[in-house]
This record gives sequence, structure tokens and C-alpha cells, in this order.
Amino acid sequence: MVTNGPIGPWPGDLQRSRVSVAQVLHDQESLLDFDARVTEHYREAISYALYKRFPTARSLLVVEEDMEAANDLLWYFAQLEPLLQEDPTLWCISAWNENCPAPFAADLTGLSRSDVFSGSLAWMLPAELYRKELLLRWPSRDW
Repeated sequence: MVTNGPIGPWPGDLQRSRVSVAQVLHDQESLLDFDARVTEHYREAISYALYKRFPTARSLLVVEEDMEAANDLLWYFAQLEPLLQEDPTLWCISAWNENCPAPFAADLTGLSRSDVFSGSLAWMLPAELYRKELLLRWPSRDW
């Protein structure tokens, strides 16, 4: 099921045409174990979003349903999305970093780079990375 919802208000020069929002619910009954179901769910939801719902998207923002988002969540990702396109060494941008010590987390202007993907509640990946690399190597379990 896909539903569109209103988003905003739009701070600064962020334009509505740059961001589209849809909720994708992947309802699957399966005999697979929990880890395999979660892995399959992510693959199906991301594939649906990038191939059917937003086929021309440069990036995809994944937000889990139990995320308690700050008011500036979309603005945060909108500011950082160009980095995904400019820096081929970036795999994703996350709104969560469990490895960030307190002094750095308190700096609202700082960014931390990590080589660990924490499976956070909100993260953005380049669409082409998924289409050309990640989907081809998607695991069958243990996402």
C-alpha cells in the first residue's frame, strides 16, 4: 500500500519539487524466519520505491515507522543529499550514529563519518548505488 502525505513547512530554499513522500507498507505472510523476513522486507520496499514509485529519484530516504523525528529531519537530509551524489565514497547518510561521543553529538554543525552502518531508523542512500550494486548482492537473511 502506498499513500501520499503532506510534508513541510519548507525551510530556506528547499522546493517541494525536490522531495516526494510516500509510505510503503510491504505486507508479506511468509514461512521465513524473522531475520529472513526483515531482509526480504527491506529489499522489496526499497525496490518498490526506486523502481515503481520514484524511478527517477537520485536518492531514497528510508524512515522506519517507529521513528520519532525531529522537526528538521527532512531539512537535514535535503542539505546532505548532494554529498551522496558528489562523493562516491559515501554509502549512505544517517540520522543516527551510535558511535558518536557526547562532545561531537552536541555540535549541531558537525558531521561524523563512520565505516559502520547501524541500521538506523532514518537513512538515505544513492539510488544508483542500490540499483547497480546493493540489489545484486542483497543477502537472503541477516540484513
